[in-house]
Amino acid sequence: MKHAFLALMLLALAACASTVEQRGIQIDADKLKQIQIGQSSVTDVTAILGSPAATGSFGDITWYYIAQKMEYWAFRDPKIEAQDVVIIRFDKAGIVSAIDKKSLADAKAVAAVKQTTPSAESQLTVMQQLLGNVGRFSGKEGTK
Repeated sequence: MKHAFLALMLLALAACASTVEQRGIQIDADKLKQIQIGQSSVTDVTAILGSPAATGSFGDITWYYIAQKMEYWAFRDPKIEAQDVVIIRFDKAGIVSAIDKKSLADAKAVAAVKQTTPSAESQLTVMQQLLGNVGRFSGKEGTK
């Protein structure tokens, strides 16, 4: 009986162990050294590092390679243990113009705005919404 209880407790503790998950691709420093500012092209970077995790949306050509290590505990929120971002910027000709690296220490928390945008419907009562379309349709349009 004593051994069964001990085995059950060990099993319960093992279920609460953390799980570590690696997301993205960690860029090897040797591969990153192969990319030369002012010389390497988009094709070269793709051949060396592969496709980026994300690309910039505002005018310039920017590629982001993101790697993240997360730890999960049973019922707790996941915790980011490490994060590395390699940012590669290209000029208009598709040649590397800058390479930058960021880590978790460079991350900044962004607070979500809790405001809502009011709409005209949200300010009307149920009766105003039901009766609002009365008389708007004559029935003459759309008939053949």
